[in-house]
Amino acid sequence: MSRPTLTTPGHTAAVADRFGDVLLWLGVILTLLPQLLRATSNSTTFPFWDQDPLIYSISAPAFTPADSMLVDAATLLGAAMLLARAIRQRVPTNVSLMALALIGAVGVVLHGWLLSPTGFSLAWTGNGSLGNQRIGASWLSAIVGAVAVWHAAQDLRVRRIFAGTLLGLIALFACYGIAQVYFIHAQTMADFKADPDKFLAAHGWSRDSSMAKSFVRRISQPEASAWFGLANVYATFAAAGFAAGLVLLLSVLPIPQLRSSKSKVASSSEISNLKFQIPAAPLPLSQTLFLALFTLVCAVALVLASSKGGTLAFVGALAAAVALFILSRRPSSKGIHTLAALVGLAAIIGPILLVLLRGRLGEHALGEERSLLFRSFYAEASVRIFTEHPILGVGPDGFQRAFTIAKPPLCPEEVQSPHCIPLDYLADLGILGLAWVLLLARFAIGAARNVMVSTSDIPHPTPDFSRNDTRLLLALPVLATLLITFLETPYITPDVAVVRIGGLILWCLCAWAISRVIADTLASRLALAAAALAALAHAQIDVVASLPLSAPIWLMLIAVAASPSSPALPTPAGGVAERNKAGGGMSSLRLLPIAITLALSLLIFATSISRTRPWQRHLEDAALTVRPIAEITERLNAITRPPVPGERATDSNEAIARDLRMLTNNPSLQPTPPAINGAVLWMRTALVPRAADSLERAFAIYPDNRLPLREASRLHLQLAQIALDLHRPDQARGHFDRAISVLHILPSTADTIPNPSGPELQWLASILERRAETLSEPESLRRAIELRLRLTAVDPYNLDNALKLFRDYEILSDPGEARRWAAHTLELHDYTRLDRETRGLSPADLTSVQNATKSPPIP
Repeated sequence: MSRPTLTTPGHTAAVADRFGDVLLWLGVILTLLPQLLRATSNSTTFPFWDQDPLIYSISAPAFTPADSMLVDAATLLGAAMLLARAIRQRVPTNVSLMALALIGAVGVVLHGWLLSPTGFSLAWTGNGSLGNQRIGASWLSAIVGAVAVWHAAQDLRVRRIFAGTLLGLIALFACYGIAQVYFIHAQTMADFKADPDKFLAAHGWSRDSSMAKSFVRRISQPEASAWFGLANVYATFAAAGFAAGLVLLLSVLPIPQLRSSKSKVASSSEISNLKFQIPAAPLPLSQTLFLALFTLVCAVALVLASSKGGTLAFVGALAAAVALFILSRRPSSKGIHTLAALVGLAAIIGPILLVLLRGRLGEHALGEERSLLFRSFYAEASVRIFTEHPILGVGPDGFQRAFTIAKPPLCPEEVQSPHCIPLDYLADLGILGLAWVLLLARFAIGAARNVMVSTSDIPHPTPDFSRNDTRLLLALPVLATLLITFLETPYITPDVAVVRIGGLILWCLCAWAISRVIADTLASRLALAAAALAALAHAQIDVVASLPLSAPIWLMLIAVAASPSSPALPTPAGGVAERNKAGGGMSSLRLLPIAITLALSLLIFATSISRTRPWQRHLEDAALTVRPIAEITERLNAITRPPVPGERATDSNEAIARDLRMLTNNPSLQPTPPAINGAVLWMRTALVPRAADSLERAFAIYPDNRLPLREASRLHLQLAQIALDLHRPDQARGHFDRAISVLHILPSTADTIPNPSGPELQWLASILERRAETLSEPESLRRAIELRLRLTAVDPYNLDNALKLFRDYEILSDPGEARRWAAHTLELHDYTRLDRETRGLSPADLTSVQNATKSPPIP
């Protein structure tokens, strides 16, 4: 005889809660749809200037920082609605989870809105950091949104919608990954090889720089990465989908139901807990086929990612699923639940211990395997950063700068994240980040313990998946695809169109099949737990949980798996009034998390509109100002190329001259190459200073973000080069002065920026060295040396800086210092032995430095 539940058949026909359904629809759409848009499109952190608009006239559509913050504001608004809907459903508010979420949120708000270089201020509109706001907003939407999903997904309807949408999304990722490996990569490499210098110059890199070498090595590998741009992030979702799909597929195949082998007689509740294949009725063949297809495409995606960590996470998730299944077959007890909790925590602790063990083994262990070794370097630096900034950390966007000082000498990389989300939270948010670490642990434990719940312990019957639920489920991928297609219409190529259409169909079919099989059964809970543990495990060696594009959907998937089946009563016939009498109404205390969530949404929305959008507008104005230069240059290059057989020329010098007459207001311009080149030169000298002024106006809005100043400085440097080519040294000197002063680093400027970063010091030093070389000014070289010596304090293992100091002292005829820095350059070169191909000295530089150290010292 089964245990009696809190409901009876007579109570299951609840009165429709129309307002609750409205909250559900709006909450799900606002929480998920914006994140789906961002995760399935390109993104940029420096809009219109991530590629030089003087080289490429067209800027591809991408989610900008302002767009990204609007996405997170919408997600928080949706989270508030989901919390309100959960309260109407009489789901108890988990105070501890909400408290953990909001404690960490305090650190994000402080760094993003209330702290400035001069200290703390309540004038949030002028303080804070753009990077901290952009990344912090995504972290807030991820954490608070996941807690809201945890509450809402206790309703099986919501759990089905979120599980189907998020897992089905992986099918779209898989489609794009296939296209990247077999079609898009070949075209990218062809474009790169056609003009590699232009390709690199558009990113501001020289061919022999370490950034350029790393970039070339990365794009030469045909890896799937979807819209994340990182194969390991892609692999996280592939591993989670593969694990969930495999468990769900096994649960619906015609395999005899598994029963206890220890006893021939068992209670009905024990039997229901031992069953793996539930429901008893066979699943329609179409759903089984779609589940099989989903599992297959996830497996293909994992293979195409070429991620050892993703494969390891999948294997670990399967091992955890087997362990949890075995535990679920045993009689429920405190010890069994403790063991299940340990299995969940192992997804977090296990990979971290593996990284630490790899670090202890040293560089010569395990042959060429170095990815985990590098992560041990990141972990070591993260601990140092946390111990130096234990209270508030360095901010969500402050890790990379702190890392250059704290990293071990052997680490050849400069990373923006420690590739381990607990260490990321602690280093970036200090002790406040511990709250979010505990929240992740709670989710891991919850996902594992849910497998231990017997079906008979769930006090309400499994609801049907209604037609409206199906409409909402399918509306999400359709709306996301339509909106993204609308935004990208001018730039969509045939292969991308096929991915969008085929991916949408596959996404809808997989989401429908997954949602249909998700129920309050052992198989469903085991599948979701496997997906969550795979995602959690890989987040300890990757940036999926830190990246704004992926962090919210990553954590929402985990929250769905961690959400328990609610003991809440269905809506009683008495409606809201009766519910309030029962103590389930919206008391003021229960409304507090909703109010705080709405306040965070409003804060991010207001910031995006009042600061980030105007900042972007100045960047766009600067790019539009110089775009005619790139357009004319591209047209000139096109007509000078050899004609393609069978194609007619569509442009000519006459057409270009006609357009230049309007652009330069010179009606007498002749269609001759010298006249056209002279007009282009005039456009550069006239338009580039105006673009630089717009960039400086962007800097005035966000003084913490100095990329606009760097671009303005680079534009003035181009004018200096033009003046030098025209043999006008006085004009060149003036442009050099402007390129230097616009950076606000040297003490001679009135508004000097405090604490310049390593890249800023290195850029200014390179300008001074160029000035010294072209204008024969030894004093500029001495100032460059001063800056490079300052750089050694904030980036002590910068090999290029040491080499430049050696060269500069040679030019100044200071053999003692030149010899000293040559020796230090060789020492730093030895530290690059783990990645000498891209980080070490070139053969010519190595020979030169070695010869300098062998020369006899000056008496």
